Amino acid sequence: MWNKLIDWILAFKDRRWVVAAAAATSFAGLLIAIVTWLTEKPPALIDAMTRVELPMSYPNETWTRMRASELHWLRGRWCYQGRFSGAEVTFAVNDREVVKTGKPLLPYISNQGLIRLVDQSTGKSDFIQHAAAQPYEMRTFSRYVSDGQIKSWANALALNCERCTVKRDQIGGSYECR
Repeated sequence: MWNKLIDWILAFKDRRWVVAAAAATSFAGLLIAIVTWLTEKPPALIDAMTRVELPMSYPNETWTRMRASELHWLRGRWCYQGRFSGAEVTFAVNDREVVKTGKPLLPYISNQGLIRLVDQSTGKSDFIQHAAAQPYEMRTFSRYVSDGQIKSWANALALNCERCTVKRDQIGGSYECR
Protein backbone atom coordinates (compact mmCIF):
# COMPACT_ATOMS: atom_id res chain seq x y z
CA MET A 1 0.00 0.00 0.00
CA TRP A 2 2.77 2.49 0.92
CA ASN A 3 4.68 1.65 -2.23
CA LYS A 4 1.67 2.55 -4.41
CA LEU A 5 1.27 5.86 -2.56
CA ILE A 6 4.98 6.71 -3.00
CA ASP A 7 4.81 5.77 -6.71
CA TRP A 8 1.74 7.96 -7.15
CA ILE A 9 3.46 10.95 -5.47
CA LEU A 10 6.62 10.51 -7.53
CA ALA A 11 4.61 10.30 -10.77
CA PHE A 12 3.81 14.03 -10.69
CA LYS A 13 6.22 16.40 -12.38
CA ASP A 14 5.59 19.33 -10.04
CA ARG A 15 6.17 18.09 -6.52
CA ARG A 16 6.14 21.49 -4.79
CA TRP A 17 2.57 21.03 -3.62
CA VAL A 18 3.57 17.74 -1.95
CA VAL A 19 6.32 19.52 0.01
CA ALA A 20 3.90 22.32 0.95
CA ALA A 21 1.26 19.81 2.08
CA ALA A 22 3.85 17.92 4.18
CA ALA A 23 5.05 21.17 5.76
CA ALA A 24 1.47 22.26 6.55
CA THR A 25 0.69 18.88 8.10
CA SER A 26 3.85 19.01 10.22
CA PHE A 27 3.05 22.56 11.36
CA ALA A 28 -0.53 21.57 12.26
CA GLY A 29 0.76 18.60 14.26
CA LEU A 30 3.26 20.81 16.09
CA LEU A 31 0.57 23.39 16.83
CA ILE A 32 -1.74 20.72 18.24
CA ALA A 33 1.10 19.38 20.42
CA ILE A 34 1.88 22.86 21.78
CA VAL A 35 -1.77 23.65 22.56
CA THR A 36 -2.20 20.27 24.27
CA TRP A 37 0.93 20.85 26.38
CA LEU A 38 -0.18 24.34 27.38
CA THR A 39 -3.65 23.20 28.45
CA GLU A 40 -2.27 20.28 30.45
CA LYS A 41 0.63 22.20 32.01
CA PRO A 42 0.58 21.83 35.81
CA PRO A 43 -0.36 24.94 37.83
CA ALA A 44 2.99 24.82 39.65
CA LEU A 45 4.82 25.41 36.37
CA ILE A 46 2.59 28.39 35.53
CA ASP A 47 3.15 29.77 39.04
CA ALA A 48 6.93 29.40 38.66
CA MET A 49 6.83 31.46 35.46
CA THR A 50 4.91 34.33 37.12
CA ARG A 51 6.79 34.63 40.43
CA VAL A 52 8.52 37.88 41.33
CA GLU A 53 11.09 38.79 43.96
CA LEU A 54 10.12 41.59 46.31
CA PRO A 55 12.22 43.23 49.03
CA MET A 56 11.36 42.56 52.69
CA SER A 57 10.50 38.92 51.98
CA TYR A 58 11.34 36.03 54.26
CA PRO A 59 13.50 33.15 52.95
CA ASN A 60 11.47 30.79 50.73
CA GLU A 61 8.67 33.37 50.47
CA THR A 62 7.64 33.91 46.85
CA TRP A 63 5.20 36.41 45.38
CA THR A 64 2.86 36.29 42.39
CA ARG A 65 1.04 39.29 40.93
CA MET A 66 -2.69 38.94 41.36
CA ARG A 67 -5.63 40.61 39.67
CA ALA A 68 -7.03 43.45 41.76
CA SER A 69 -10.53 42.19 41.00
CA GLU A 70 -9.74 39.14 43.18
CA LEU A 71 -9.75 41.52 46.15
CA HIS A 72 -13.36 42.68 45.71
CA TRP A 73 -13.99 41.95 49.41
CA LEU A 74 -11.47 44.71 50.30
CA ARG A 75 -13.67 47.47 48.81
CA GLY A 76 -15.01 49.91 51.42
CA ARG A 77 -14.11 51.51 54.74
CA TRP A 78 -12.09 49.53 57.31
CA CYS A 79 -11.93 50.44 61.00
CA TYR A 80 -8.93 49.41 63.09
CA GLN A 81 -9.31 47.93 66.56
CA GLY A 82 -7.00 47.56 69.57
CA ARG A 83 -3.97 49.87 69.74
CA PHE A 84 -5.04 51.58 66.48
CA SER A 85 -8.67 51.98 67.55
CA GLY A 86 -10.32 54.90 65.78
CA ALA A 87 -8.10 54.77 62.70
CA GLU A 88 -9.85 54.16 59.38
CA VAL A 89 -8.75 53.45 55.84
CA THR A 90 -10.75 53.30 52.62
CA PHE A 91 -10.04 50.91 49.75
CA ALA A 92 -11.35 51.09 46.19
CA VAL A 93 -10.86 48.14 43.83
CA ASN A 94 -10.95 48.16 40.04
CA ASP A 95 -9.70 45.70 37.42
CA ARG A 96 -6.08 46.89 37.46
CA GLU A 97 -5.30 48.15 40.94
CA VAL A 98 -6.29 48.61 44.53
CA VAL A 99 -6.50 52.22 45.71
CA LYS A 100 -5.92 52.96 49.40
CA THR A 101 -7.02 56.45 50.41
CA GLY A 102 -6.14 57.80 46.95
CA LYS A 103 -2.85 55.88 46.44
CA PRO A 104 -2.71 53.14 43.79
CA LEU A 105 -1.29 49.84 45.05
CA LEU A 106 -0.22 46.71 43.18
CA PRO A 107 -1.53 43.47 44.73
CA TYR A 108 0.59 40.33 45.17
CA ILE A 109 -0.05 37.02 46.90
CA SER A 110 2.59 34.86 48.57
CA ASN A 111 3.03 31.12 48.37
CA GLN A 112 1.61 31.13 51.94
CA GLY A 113 -1.57 33.04 51.00
CA LEU A 114 -0.42 36.40 52.42
CA ILE A 115 -1.60 39.46 50.48
CA ARG A 116 0.84 42.29 49.85
CA LEU A 117 -0.15 45.73 48.54
CA VAL A 118 2.83 47.65 47.13
CA ASP A 119 2.84 51.43 46.74
CA GLN A 120 4.67 51.97 43.44
CA SER A 121 5.77 55.51 44.27
CA THR A 122 7.40 54.73 47.65
CA GLY A 123 7.99 50.98 47.47
CA LYS A 124 6.32 50.54 50.88
CA SER A 125 4.08 47.54 51.41
CA ASP A 126 1.00 46.71 53.44
CA PHE A 127 0.65 43.04 54.39
CA ILE A 128 -2.78 41.52 54.89
CA GLN A 129 -3.93 38.20 56.32
CA HIS A 130 -7.47 37.40 55.29
CA ALA A 131 -9.61 34.30 55.57
CA ALA A 132 -12.39 33.78 53.04
CA ALA A 133 -14.58 32.40 55.84
CA GLN A 134 -14.41 35.83 57.55
CA PRO A 135 -14.92 38.29 54.68
CA TYR A 136 -15.42 41.38 56.85
CA GLU A 137 -12.25 41.17 58.92
CA MET A 138 -8.52 41.17 58.21
CA ARG A 139 -5.21 41.53 60.00
CA THR A 140 -2.71 44.06 58.69
CA PHE A 141 0.94 44.54 59.55
CA SER A 142 4.22 45.99 58.33
CA ARG A 143 7.77 44.68 58.07
CA TYR A 144 11.11 46.23 58.96
CA VAL A 145 14.77 45.20 59.14
CA SER A 146 16.54 44.94 62.50
CA ASP A 147 20.09 43.56 62.86
CA GLY A 148 19.89 42.32 59.28
CA GLN A 149 16.73 40.31 60.00
CA ILE A 150 13.27 40.95 58.56
CA LYS A 151 10.68 41.35 61.30
CA SER A 152 6.93 41.96 61.37
CA TRP A 153 5.21 44.43 63.67
CA ALA A 154 1.94 46.18 64.46
CA ASN A 155 -0.40 43.28 63.74
CA ALA A 156 -3.77 45.03 63.83
CA LEU A 157 -7.33 43.80 63.42
CA ALA A 158 -9.36 45.77 60.88
CA LEU A 159 -13.11 45.34 60.46
CA ASN A 160 -15.35 46.44 57.61
CA CYS A 161 -16.99 49.55 59.11
CA GLU A 162 -20.31 49.03 57.30
CA ARG A 163 -20.65 45.32 58.18
CA CYS A 164 -19.27 45.04 61.73
CA THR A 165 -20.28 46.46 65.10
CA VAL A 166 -18.01 46.59 68.13
CA LYS A 167 -19.44 46.17 71.64
CA ARG A 168 -17.38 47.45 74.61
CA ASP A 169 -17.77 45.79 78.00
CA GLN A 170 -15.84 45.20 81.25
CA ILE A 171 -13.43 42.66 79.73
CA GLY A 172 -12.58 44.74 76.67
CA GLY A 173 -14.99 44.19 73.88
CA SER A 174 -16.31 41.95 71.17
CA TYR A 175 -17.52 42.41 67.64
CA GLU A 176 -20.08 40.98 65.30
CA CYS A 177 -20.03 41.08 61.50
CA ARG A 178 -22.98 40.40 59.20
